[in-house]
Amino acid sequence: MMKKFYIGDLIPESVEHKDERQLEFERGYRDLRAKLVMMGMFKSSKGYYAYKCSFNMSMWLLAVAMVYYSDSLAVHIGSALLLGLFWQQCGWLAHDFLHHQVFKHRKFGDLAGIFWGDLMQ
Repeated sequence: MMKKFYIGDLIPESVEHKDERQLEFERGYRDLRAKLVMMGMFKSSKGYYAYKCSFNMSMWLLAVAMVYYSDSLAVHIGSALLLGLFWQQCGWLAHDFLHHQVFKHRKFGDLAGIFWGDLMQ
């Protein structure tokens, strides 16, 4: 099965013997990342994610209320569009949580990702 995907072996010199230009390029990215870490650019805003979770839940609640309290076809179509937006936003929230961008403890990110990705979506 895997033989059809074989395209060749890695040339050891391509990894072991990097030229100065490649090394300088890698050094630049490492320096840039270190500066961004020092600036706090990789720290998540808990307030932002609390807002996004609350806003998502309000979209869901509004979509359900629109169907429950109205018999109008136009209101139901609006509810369907709102529910579609809700599901799309749930996907991005689950993505952020499951890539462990929000919490320092992976368990919390996993649980939030399961909630938004598996339950709500």
